[in-house]
Amino acid sequence: MEAASRCYCHAHLSFLMKKNAAAPFPGSERRSKYSGQSVRAIPVRVLTVGKKRSQGVQLLVEEYKEKLKNYCSIEDVLIKSNPKNTGNVKAQIQAEDMLIMQQIKPGEWVVVLDEHGADIRSEQMADLVGDAVTTGSSRLVFCIGGPYGHGLQVRERADVIIRLSSMVLNHQIALIVLLEQLYRQRPMIQEVSMLLTSFWDYELPKEITVFPGQTYIKQVIRLKFKSTNQRNDLAKRGEDGTI
Repeated sequence: MEAASRCYCHAHLSFLMKKNAAAPFPGSERRSKYSGQSVRAIPVRVLTVGKKRSQGVQLLVEEYKEKLKNYCSIEDVLIKSNPKNTGNVKAQIQAEDMLIMQQIKPGEWVVVLDEHGADIRSEQMADLVGDAVTTGSSRLVFCIGGPYGHGLQVRERADVIIRLSSMVLNHQIALIVLLEQLYRQRPMIQEVSMLLTSFWDYELPKEITVFPGQTYIKQVIRLKFKSTNQRNDLAKRGEDGTI
């Protein structure tokens, strides 16, 4: 019952990019194909290759994580750059690649950030997350590479390759930009079940406008609970009522 599930970091992508392709996204569509739908919850993990962050950057990261935790389960993982302290660029990339791959599990949806990836607008982030959900992936993983970018293993594992800017971004800046874009795509409504737990028999209107010009629920949701004691549990699990 999707209507009672959590709207999770909505995103927008006009099409699913093939591995290692670097074509731009279409520019005509500015609404997510998931608009008006409830998308099940999916955890988000951000893998960043780099050295120890400055205090200012870490404060910003923690601020965005604190904001996002109300909408999605988000994990920030810092992977040490050049773990073998080699002077060989190729060896450094391979070592960093190996560490990233160790953090990625089967069944996860992997988005690689790369300067040669496809351009993506803020509006297109909604489809990116939505596509990860509809494929049945267990987690959405973003990979931010080190100073020399990603190696072959990570590129081949990627489901989508994007870039946040036509300019080259330091990995710390790229992380902040990514978190900001994820925050912009936070769900415009809380979990539907949270809206229903205070009511015995409650009907949502056909349309709920949360922000001016943005309507997200377009169907009637009516739940009738068997007993007061079961009310909260049924609303959360979505096992009773008419959708």
